[in-house]
Formats: sequence, C-alpha cells, structure tokens
Amino acid sequence: MKAKRRLIAASSLIVAVAAAFSLWFLFSDSSQGDCSTFFSWYEVKVGYINDKGDYVILPKFESAYGFAPNGLAAVLINGKWGYINDKGDYVIPPKFGLANTFASNGLAAVTKNCEKWGYINDKGDYVILPKFERLTSFATYDLAMVKVNGKWGYINDKSDYVIPPKFDAVSEFGANGLALAGIKK
Repeated sequence: MKAKRRLIAASSLIVAVAAAFSLWFLFSDSSQGDCSTFFSWYEVKVGYINDKGDYVILPKFESAYGFAPNGLAAVLINGKWGYINDKGDYVIPPKFGLANTFASNGLAAVTKNCEKWGYINDKGDYVILPKFERLTSFATYDLAMVKVNGKWGYINDKSDYVIPPKFDAVSEFGANGLALAGIKK
C-alpha cells in the first residue's frame, strides 16, 4: 500500500510539473534563447520506481517525464534533454534545450536553443524541422497547436496547416470537436 501511495504521489508530482510547464510554456515569452529558466527551481534528482517503490532507474535526472507508449521517457541531465528506455539507457542522447514526451503518433516536440521548435521521431531525427516559436504535442484529432509570427494555429503530423495561425491564444480540441480561440482586444 505504501508503494502504491508513493507511485501516486510521484505521478501527481510529474503531472503537476507538466501542467505548470505547459501553462508557462504556452503563454510566456521569457524563455526565448534561454532553456534553463523554467527548471532552475527544481532542486531534486528524480528516477523511476516500480510498483513496490524500489528504484529501477536511480535518481540522477534534474527532471523527467513518464514513459510514452513507444517506451521512451524524456529526461533532463546536465541541462540537456534526451530520451531513455525503461532500462535507463539513452536511445536519444541529451542534446535538446527542452523536450516533451512522445505523442501517440510517435512524434515529440523539441528545441535545441529555445528559439525554434520542431518534432522528432523515436530515433531523434527531425520529422518536422524547427520553425515554430512555440508548439504543443499532438493531441486530439492528431493536431498540434503551433505559434508562428506571434499567432497560433494548428498543424497535422505532415506539417500542413489545418487551421492557419491567426489567433492570439488557442486550446486543444475537446471531445465535442470545439476548441477555445482568442484574439487580443
């Protein structure tokens, strides 16, 4: 029971950090050119535990996400993000300023310098070249929110605009097929 509570607490921490990051990332421009801004407060090392509470990957990372369906997890070490497998071995070496978890379509959002973002596959190769100011993971309807020239729109996994960038703020599409979209007053 203690192991289950620890697992729930660790999962809650990861979800809270990811939610805070998502909100900061979408609406802050303070990180342009400086990927370290958000994570400077994070003063613990994290690893991965099993359902008994035993470490299977020792706590050596400055930050990390949970494992994606493709079996990879984004981890931060020495100020760079990379991806590991469930043995703790690097599949994609730490070389990104910021990185997100892999979406169900097999793509992950990454940036090397926090100025332009793109999407990589599970080998670390760019599938969509870094050209966006901001972006999100692919979500509902396999669309991702992207920011270009200060405006938000939506792309598919081929980098085609499904909805061109024309909004100041957007959200993911809900189950009913609707998304929030806003313009500045």
